[in-house]
Amino acid sequence: MNCKKYFTNLPQLIPDWNNSCSSIYRRTKEIHRNYHHSEMDKSTKKTSSEPAAPPSSNNFKCPLSGLFAINKPSGVTSMSLLEAMKELFFTSKLFVENPEPYEIQTGTNENGKGKKSRKNKYWQKKNQAKAIKVGQGGTLDPLASGVLIIGLNSATKKLSNCLDCSKSYRTIGILGCKTDSYDSDGKVVGLSSWKHVKPEEIRKECQSIKGEHWQIPPIYSALKMDGKPLYEYARNNIPLPRPIEARRCQLLEIEMVDWKESGEHSYKWPTEMISEEESKIFQLAENLVKQTGIIKSESTKLKNNQTENGPEKFNESTKREPSLEQEENNPKKVKLVDGSSGNSEAQSSIKNQPVAPESKDVVTMDDNGKSPVFTLEMTVSSGTYVRTIVHDIGQAVSSAATVVSLIRTRQGDFSLDTESDTSNRTGGSKTLPCIDWSVFEKAIQSRSNGSDYPPNEAGLRKWEQELLKHIQVS
Repeated sequence: MNCKKYFTNLPQLIPDWNNSCSSIYRRTKEIHRNYHHSEMDKSTKKTSSEPAAPPSSNNFKCPLSGLFAINKPSGVTSMSLLEAMKELFFTSKLFVENPEPYEIQTGTNENGKGKKSRKNKYWQKKNQAKAIKVGQGGTLDPLASGVLIIGLNSATKKLSNCLDCSKSYRTIGILGCKTDSYDSDGKVVGLSSWKHVKPEEIRKECQSIKGEHWQIPPIYSALKMDGKPLYEYARNNIPLPRPIEARRCQLLEIEMVDWKESGEHSYKWPTEMISEEESKIFQLAENLVKQTGIIKSESTKLKNNQTENGPEKFNESTKREPSLEQEENNPKKVKLVDGSSGNSEAQSSIKNQPVAPESKDVVTMDDNGKSPVFTLEMTVSSGTYVRTIVHDIGQAVSSAATVVSLIRTRQGDFSLDTESDTSNRTGGSKTLPCIDWSVFEKAIQSRSNGSDYPPNEAGLRKWEQELLKHIQVS
């Protein structure tokens, strides 16, 4: 079949052949230009360093993903707050499509017993809520309060970026008492005289410990090896399989900002004393560390300038901290001490600690509440134990000290400071604010009482509005 004649006669078949070709050409060129501009816009968005704008009440993707921070209260675990929040997410259209409440329908099986129907819409929503991923970028101990970064859904992958950044703390230490955990949630191990300690000595120690140090966590309550706490080795009289590995940390800034004598504060030592059996185990654990020794890893790198435990388990120390359980024959490790002695600067943030002078003052629990407290503000690298710093300062001034208050005031870009406070910082850098936990707490209490806060015009409750206002979408 000869098709050539058909193509030759094509202009005759179409009345306005030339205009049609010109129109097609112009339309093709317009499509190409629009496509080129859209690709340029995408490229600009990818390379932009500006944070993504929070989604509006009418413009969000379900389920919601992103990073935000709450102001954690003292006295509760971080994980318990996350679990409570997931119950709220289950009722929100930010995370579940059409989250209307459904009654639980029950049927009867062959035995006549009640059984929840798998096809019930309630359980469909429940399973949808279970699929919501919630993680934290560095937990806080129950005693501690302040900035707690939370990741939702796909943004949980970004929580690792929160692990290696610097953190700022405000902590209060009380003199005269030593506990097994170095804070007031622990048990009292010993009491020491404090009357000779002056505020100037604390300030001097703060200046002397700035910079890089090697640190070990509280021996009795925090140290583990091969997944087993050190007190288990001591209790069973088992030698440690290898030396303790010190953690590298850096005190970027530290300053004593307040000092209060007895009568000017209400803080007291914890009242629970360590038992006689626990005291023996505590001494054995300390002896085990001294006998085995302490080593430091030169492969541990500080990441102070990045803007510290994600979804897995994290503590005041971080997931990215150097492990205490690495192999003894690691060629990158350097043994600090010869022989069996574990005494070295790696045991403490304080160098050349003085030997406590003999004191005629006998300190008992009757003196509880009579010792002064000091307040420290510090900015530290990832992996720093604030409790250990306070404990070491107490030892350095020939006394003892334990943490009675700990607030994380900043972590990376998130801060407790208001916008006006952050604008006064050096360089005018601004940080992202936190959502106060009371916002979620009121919503949780309303649900438990069978009521709920009235939504706004967009159908969003107060806590949902605050979340959309603060979240950094991924």
